[in-house]
Amino acid sequence: MTDAYLIGQNIAAAAKEKNITNSELAKALGCSEESIEMLIKGRMYLSWRHFEQLAEVLRTTTGHLLKTDPVSEGKRFVIDIIHQYMDICDAVNWREKGDAIT
Repeated sequence: MTDAYLIGQNIAAAAKEKNITNSELAKALGCSEESIEMLIKGRMYLSWRHFEQLAEVLRTTTGHLLKTDPVSEGKRFVIDIIHQYMDICDAVNWREKGDAIT
């Protein structure tokens, strides 16, 4: 999941550099802004076809979006803990909203 987060940060940086909003990305990919936010947070994945489409919208390459710099083991550990915490929060929120699968 750590790499998904780093790829999401690459997407956010490319969008910011090109002055493309999450709303514009969502419209171009035919999804919700919430999905784009989840993608940027590394909490959602795209099919390869959609990933190529995203790179095209951002006027970059898939290789550039997939590039991850080596991250120290300590940073990976902290990011993994944060993601686990977010999973717990998501589960609690879905349960409270009645969206949980039982």
